[in-house]
Amino acid sequence: MSAEAQQDGCKDIARQLVEDETGRKINVIMGGGRQMLVSGVTDNPADPIDTWGCISKDDRDLITDWRNYKQQAGERYAVVQNNGELNALHGESVDYVLGIFANGHLKYDHERDRSDAGMPSLRNMTVKALEVLKSKDKGFLLVVEGGMIDQAHHRGTARRALSEALALNEAVDAAVQEMR
Repeated sequence: MSAEAQQDGCKDIARQLVEDETGRKINVIMGGGRQMLVSGVTDNPADPIDTWGCISKDDRDLITDWRNYKQQAGERYAVVQNNGELNALHGESVDYVLGIFANGHLKYDHERDRSDAGMPSLRNMTVKALEVLKSKDKGFLLVVEGGMIDQAHHRGTARRALSEALALNEAVDAAVQEMR
């Protein structure tokens, strides 16, 4: 965001998600973007800083802010950051989930670390989101985006885009099965 926009009182999307009422009402948020939520994240080969994404420089930790808000509000919540934590989560025991699995964009599905320390697939995130949402006595809207399809196209890697389209198809198939 430009300095001019900030001076005009605009908030970036990460801050809106954590600080504003509309963002706080979202029950399940999962994906990448740690470097937009937390200043000073570390770069490592398994989870590099994403040069295609924004980087927080406001010395804030919006993940901690989100957790503190939920705790102060007496909400049932979980923050998960890898496969193991997501798999261990009992969706019916929480009302809110913040799953941040990468500094920037998620890895392509065929390149991700599938161990407990790695990042979940789009399918896994979809199934867990439905586990959380279905356990409530109200309707819901679940938006699932295969964002890496677009990234692969922007980077000129059609094979990766096709692989990501297949990963999105697996997530949709899992959602259909979960809702039956």
